[in-house]
Amino acid sequence: METRFLILFLVPLSFAATIGLRGPLGRANEERRRCELRYTPVPGLMKVVAGAHRSTVADWFWLNALPNIAPSFPAPSQERLSPVERDKLEQERKAARKRWLDGVFAAVTSLDPAFTTVYRYGATFLGFLEEDHQAAIDLLELGVHNNPDDLLLRLDVAWSHYQYRKDRNKAIEHLEVAARNPGCDAFILRLLSWFRVNERDDVPAILQWTEWLESPNKAVRDKAEWCLGKTRLEIASRAIGEFEKKTGHKPSSIAELRGKGLIDSEVENVVLLSMELIDGRPRLGRYDELHRARSVDIVERWARLYREENGRWPTMQEIESSRMVTLPRAPERMRYELVDGRLVLKSR
Repeated sequence: METRFLILFLVPLSFAATIGLRGPLGRANEERRRCELRYTPVPGLMKVVAGAHRSTVADWFWLNALPNIAPSFPAPSQERLSPVERDKLEQERKAARKRWLDGVFAAVTSLDPAFTTVYRYGATFLGFLEEDHQAAIDLLELGVHNNPDDLLLRLDVAWSHYQYRKDRNKAIEHLEVAARNPGCDAFILRLLSWFRVNERDDVPAILQWTEWLESPNKAVRDKAEWCLGKTRLEIASRAIGEFEKKTGHKPSSIAELRGKGLIDSEVENVVLLSMELIDGRPRLGRYDELHRARSVDIVERWARLYREENGRWPTMQEIESSRMVTLPRAPERMRYELVDGRLVLKSR
């Protein structure tokens, strides 16, 4: 009886105390933040505390840290401070914030090295918002070290090296590792070939597509042929630009690009085979054909999604005004129409 009475007495008292302390505790917590006393986690200690539940603790800690990552450390009143003191205080606040961010990322990635979201989100935040480019690259490098087969992390670290440091060699190094992964897709291979073309590394830029041209899958062969055509046009465009710089005028024909060291001699014939020069720009008839078919397929897939959402096919005006798709150029005196979800060419 006494126990029941004690429980009935303590439960309401606990609720009342919680409600009464909510205001003071909130203000105290706000003051703690104002004084920049956020807890900076220690990875080793976090591992001990987590025990056998490191992945769970990493999730919990990350979710609790997220709301505090974006806001900056609030500064106390600076009305009575001199400009020198204000600058010193601002530097101290930035240093405290960096220590805290470094501690958060180190703790979560040590608890769960496979938590790839942390590397990507953290690098985006550090690189774009904090403008700490080296810290962003270092975090992504840690990510690919801990997760060497993660293609998205490879892509992110490669692009970060190029975007922040203009280091094409490092970008190529990471993309070449990704290209050896069986799960590598055409987007990564296209980016790798683009970097190689810009570095005048024409032979591997061309050869990386040749093995896919023998695939038993027609869709793969067509995609590889499209990518190869795109790479050939990029090499030719680079050669045309270099030719114009050297001579002061544009070439009048593709033949003028041959034998001048503008394209690696091992693949010069492959690059320029069946290529035409129209209005100073290189053109490949087969590439144009594949590009048109690829664009039509994208438009038709978008039209099917549109019908699922709206219960009808989109009009041609809606397709042309959409920012999601781009209609390929129709042949002269022809126009496109959507008939039962298929784009067909009709006379104007």
